[in-house]
Amino acid sequence: ADMDGWPVGRRLVVEMHTARPLKRVIRSNTPILFLHGDQDQSVPLSDSQSCLQALQAAGRQAALKIIQNAGHTFDALPWQEKLVNATVDWFQRHLIAGR
Repeated sequence: ADMDGWPVGRRLVVEMHTARPLKRVIRSNTPILFLHGDQDQSVPLSDSQSCLQALQAAGRQAALKIIQNAGHTFDALPWQEKLVNATVDWFQRHLIAGR
């Protein structure tokens, strides 16, 4: 099987539909940054918004950065630059400062 041209095994396809990643991350104390393109056709923005709300309701540090005009893969340089800048900023504020 393939997913958008990438070969995947049957196990991944089966596990994808039963995975509950929010259950795992909600138990973590690690700050979480969601990066989402507002033109993403693969994952609805509401998924990231729901995860963000659930984490914040559980008292976890989390944020959502929406990249304007970007799709699922951030496949243009301006979007990649925004993605990298947001990630570096997040690391500096939450990982390096937490040493």
